[in-house]
Amino acid sequence: AAGVYREVLEHVLDDEVITDDEWLLLTTLERTLVDYSDAVTEEKLAAFRSRYLAAVADHELTPDEEATLDHLRDRLGLPAEAITEELQTLATLREIRQIRDGQLPEVDPGVRLQRGETCHFVGVGRLLKSKVLRTFQQDGQRYNVRGFTIDKEGRLLITNKRILLV
Repeated sequence: AAGVYREVLEHVLDDEVITDDEWLLLTTLERTLVDYSDAVTEEKLAAFRSRYLAAVADHELTPDEEATLDHLRDRLGLPAEAITEELQTLATLREIRQIRDGQLPEVDPGVRLQRGETCHFVGVGRLLKSKVLRTFQQDGQRYNVRGFTIDKEGRLLITNKRILLV
């Protein structure tokens, strides 16, 4: 029974648009397969995820891909809890697209900035410095093992004018 639903769903999703008639067909089929509701839900999730993976495979999300995935999620009636990771990835890719298009996010830095200065990022930051961690001697040759240690750490602010470590 779930195999029949899968075949119908794949046929409906060939053009990645679920029309009203196709939606009616799917919901009617779901009602007749009420004993297989878990399997039907799994088929819907699998169908959405396969289209999701195809859309994000290039690590970019075009507005058309985003609209298609939103349409499919809405029409398939998928709860956000079932595809939390996918939605988080889509949100991240959307932000990346907006940044590439020159729409930098504006965030509240929690500190006073210069006049006309806008904060675009707040996070944890560390200033590292190179240091000799240990020395040793082998075959008459002296060796230094260098590494990085934390010199300063705090909140990293990136603005349109400066990079600050507060």
